[in-house]
Amino acid sequence: MGKVENEVSGPLAKFLKDDELSKIKSYKAGTLLFQTGLLEQIAPYMDIIRRTVGTKKTDNIYNFLWVEDFPFFEVEEGVLQPSHHPFTSPMNTDEFKKEPENAIALHYDLVLNGVELGSGSQRINDPEIQTLVLQKWGLSEEDIQNRFGWFIEALSYGTPQHAGFAIGIDRLVAEVLNQNSIRDVIPFPKTQSGQDPLTDAPSEIDTDTLLEYNIELIEDE
Repeated sequence: MGKVENEVSGPLAKFLKDDELSKIKSYKAGTLLFQTGLLEQIAPYMDIIRRTVGTKKTDNIYNFLWVEDFPFFEVEEGVLQPSHHPFTSPMNTDEFKKEPENAIALHYDLVLNGVELGSGSQRINDPEIQTLVLQKWGLSEEDIQNRFGWFIEALSYGTPQHAGFAIGIDRLVAEVLNQNSIRDVIPFPKTQSGQDPLTDAPSEIDTDTLLEYNIELIEDE
């Protein structure tokens, strides 16, 4: 635990470097909570603290936050796994080649009042980097060719830098209306079995509808 007033104080202050102290002092005065350890071990506990401390005192507050500088890989059972997906561009390709386990991805999330509204990333447009990512992921040359050969070939024809981002409309509406679940606002909720109570889908299509759309249903024998 540390405090920020004119100076940074607390048990951890003496372990911080000058540039770290300067950055912390640029924040508003208040209390900071530090936690060390492996990310996958401390993240669940820090999330509980965040949700408790960050509870809204009023329904009329809308705090937006961009989250960036995600790690490119996570280590699961000693194996590198993409933290988002294997098509995200690394922030620095040279660093990625040297230390992929410490590389940063060009991935970003938009958060409103502690709720993730959407996420996106800049995609890889270099076939060499794309192949390297798949290799670091642990795929063999045969696997890469069989599963992603068509994609890498497409990148080789020349692909401009491109990025994408999408907001979950249901999450946004739920937050604006102060609902705890998107099930309270989603237009077409599904049951646990995947059934749509509004349209009764999925269901059998009657013969008249098939004829109207000139569709013939051929059943396997």
